[in-house]
Amino acid sequence: MTNSLPQRKSVKWGRFILGGGVSVLVIAMALLWFAYKKDPASILKFYYSVRYGINIGDGGIISGVPCSAPCVFGIRAGETQFDQVMPTLEKNGIASSVCFTEPNVSWFLFNCGAGRLNVQVDTQTNIVNAIWFLPNDSISLGVHPQRSAHFIQKETRQCH
Repeated sequence: MTNSLPQRKSVKWGRFILGGGVSVLVIAMALLWFAYKKDPASILKFYYSVRYGINIGDGGIISGVPCSAPCVFGIRAGETQFDQVMPTLEKNGIASSVCFTEPNVSWFLFNCGAGRLNVQVDTQTNIVNAIWFLPNDSISLGVHPQRSAHFIQKETRQCH
């Protein structure tokens, strides 16, 4: 008789844990369903950012790594040829497996890292004509707090 009591407790704990796991799963599914109903693209965007994500830092704007602006990952608008885009990106650490291509009548787009880095090539000239990206590192144009306060006070005095 003494062995039956601990066995019942373990069964109760097992049911409790199983019930909690199922509850969490149901709540997660409900949240995903509501998110999908609100904006179906957001779930796909999240999946692609996890699956094909790349870390491009600040894109070289501030750090100059791997090259400084107007160069982005070794690519320069107005100079880089169509056939040099993917080899240059791969040389700078962006694998072709995380890039999709989108052809159009007037341009050809390399979309890497689920939209984090985009390179557009003009189909008539076969030269890169646009580069845009979303940096992983925050970039801000800092303003010195004391200096800005000084100018605000000066402007306020002149207005009165």
